[in-house]
Amino acid sequence: MLWGPIFAREALTTPRRPRYATLRTGYAALLFVLMWTAWQAIIGFQQVQRIGDLAYFNVVLFQLLAFTQLAILLFLACIAGVSSISYEKARRTFILLLITRLPDHEIIVDKFFCCLLQVGSFLVAGVPIFMLMVLFGGISFTQVFEVQAATLGAILLTSSLAVLMATWREQTFQAFALTGLVLALWVLVIELIAVGLGGLTILGQPFVNWCTIISPFRAVAAATDLGETSVAFRQSIRPGLIFLVLTTLTSVGLLVWTTYRLRAWNPRGEPIMQREETSEAEKKGLAHPFAKDKVRKVWRNPVLWREIITRAYGGRPVVVKVAYVAIFLLLLAALLFAPAPESRGHLLLARSLLPLAVLSLLLVNAQAVTAITTERDLRSIDLLLVTDVSPKEFVFGKLLGIIYNAKEMVIGPLILIAVGAMRGFVEPMAVSYMLIDALVLVLFATVLGVHFGLRYENTRIAIANSLGTMFLLFVGILVCLFLILVSGRFEAQWASFILFIVLGSIGFWISLSATAPSNAIALTAAMTPFATFYCIVAVLLGDQTGPFLVGLGVYGFAIAAMLVPMLAEFDVATGRTTAAEG
Repeated sequence: MLWGPIFAREALTTPRRPRYATLRTGYAALLFVLMWTAWQAIIGFQQVQRIGDLAYFNVVLFQLLAFTQLAILLFLACIAGVSSISYEKARRTFILLLITRLPDHEIIVDKFFCCLLQVGSFLVAGVPIFMLMVLFGGISFTQVFEVQAATLGAILLTSSLAVLMATWREQTFQAFALTGLVLALWVLVIELIAVGLGGLTILGQPFVNWCTIISPFRAVAAATDLGETSVAFRQSIRPGLIFLVLTTLTSVGLLVWTTYRLRAWNPRGEPIMQREETSEAEKKGLAHPFAKDKVRKVWRNPVLWREIITRAYGGRPVVVKVAYVAIFLLLLAALLFAPAPESRGHLLLARSLLPLAVLSLLLVNAQAVTAITTERDLRSIDLLLVTDVSPKEFVFGKLLGIIYNAKEMVIGPLILIAVGAMRGFVEPMAVSYMLIDALVLVLFATVLGVHFGLRYENTRIAIANSLGTMFLLFVGILVCLFLILVSGRFEAQWASFILFIVLGSIGFWISLSATAPSNAIALTAAMTPFATFYCIVAVLLGDQTGPFLVGLGVYGFAIAAMLVPMLAEFDVATGRTTAAEG
C-alpha cells in the first residue's frame, strides 16, 4: 500500500473538522466574488450586446483566477507541508513516530499525502468554477485542463520541498523561510535567465519557450495565452502537462532523499559533556558549575538578551540568510543594470521592490508568530508564570529580538529604495515617505505575528491566521491593482470594489478578534482595507503626501490597537494570575 496509518487517520479526521469545510467554501466564494468584481471592472452595468465583449471578459477573468489560484495554493502548500512535520517536532511527538514500527518511507510519504489532501481539496473546489467559465467563450477545456495540471505540479513540488525542509530543520521558522526562499529563488532565476538568454535557440525553439516547462507562472501564462511562447509551441508541447510530469519526478526525488536522510537528520541531539573534575574557577565561585567558561551576564531585559545572544531560533540560521541575500542580490542587479527609460523607471523599481518587500514582510511575520508558538510548544512560556518578567519586558523584548534576528529582511527593501533614488526613479520627497512607510509595515507585520501567537493556543491556527492575513492582504492589493489597470475606469466598478473591501474587512476582523474582540480591533479591520485601496489609487494618480499620511496613520493605529492589549491583557494571554509591575 502506498500510504499508511498516518494518512488514513488524516483522511478520516480532516473532513470532520468544520474549519476545513469553511475554508473550502470561503475559497470558492472568493473566486465568485472575484468573478463579479472583474465583471463590474470590465463590463460594468451596461448591457452586453456583442459576443466578443463576453469572450474578452472571460479571457481576462480566466487569467485573473488562474494566477490567483496558483498564488494561494502555493502559499497553502508551503504552510501545510511545513506544519505537518514541524508541528510534530515542536510538540516532541515526531520522535515517537521514529521509534514505532512504521518504515521511514511511510512516515514521509504519509506526511506528504496529508499535505496534498488539504491543499488538493482547494484545487478540486475551484475546478467547477473554471469549467463554467468555458460556457462564456474565449477559452477551451484544454486550457482549463492545462492550468489545473500546472497548478497541481506546483503544489506537488512545493509540498515535497516543504516536507524536506521541515524534516531537515528543527525550527518552524527556518523550515518555512527556506521553503519560501527556495521557491522564490527558483522562479526568479528562471525569469532572469529567460530575459538574458531568451533569444538563444535550443532544438529549433527559442530558450524562452523552454522556460515555460520549468516555471509554474510561465506554464500557467502559456495556458492562458499570456506567455511569450508561440502558439505552435504551446499546441505541440503542452507546457502545463510537461511541467506536471517534471515536477512529479522532482517531487519523487525529493521524497526519496528525505526518506534516506530521515534518521540522519532526526533526532538532532547534542553531545553530552560529562564533568570529571571541578575547575579552580568553580571552586572560587567565578563560574557556574555547568558552564565551561565564566557565566554570561544577562541584560536588564532577559527576554531581549535571550532573543539576541542565545540560539533562540535554532542553530545555523545563516542558511536562511544566505538564501535571502541571494534573492536580494539578484533583484539588486536587475535594478542596477537593467536599462529603463526615465519615464518608466518607477515601474522597474516596483518590479524589483514589490517581490522583495512581500517576501520580507512574510518572513518577518513568520519569525514573529513562531517566536511565540515555539515558546508555547516547548512549554517554556510556562516559566513566565513563576518569574517576575513584566509584560513590557516580554513584549518589547520579543519585538526587538524579532526585528534584530530578521534585520536582513528589514534592510533589504530599504536598500532597493535607496538605489532607486540614486538612479532617479523616485523623487527625494517620495523616498523619505517610502522609507518611513516600509518601517511601519515591518513593525505592523511583527506586532501582527506576536498578536496571533499570544491569542491562539494552537500553533497551526496561529501560523495559518497570521501568515494568511498578511498574504491575502497582498493578494487583494494586487487583484485590485490588476483590475484598475485593465479597466481604467473606477466609476463603473465602485460597487464591486466596495463589496470586495467590505468582505476583506470582515475576514480581517474575524481573524484578529476571534479570541479578544475590541472596538479598536474592529475599527482597524474596517479602516485598513479601505486605506490600502486609497493608497493604491492615489499613487497611480501621482499623489505622494496623501498615501503617506493615510498609510502612516492607519497602520500606526493598527499597531497600537494590537500592542496595547498585549501589555494590558498579558496575564490573560499567557495564563498568569499576577503581573509584575514594570
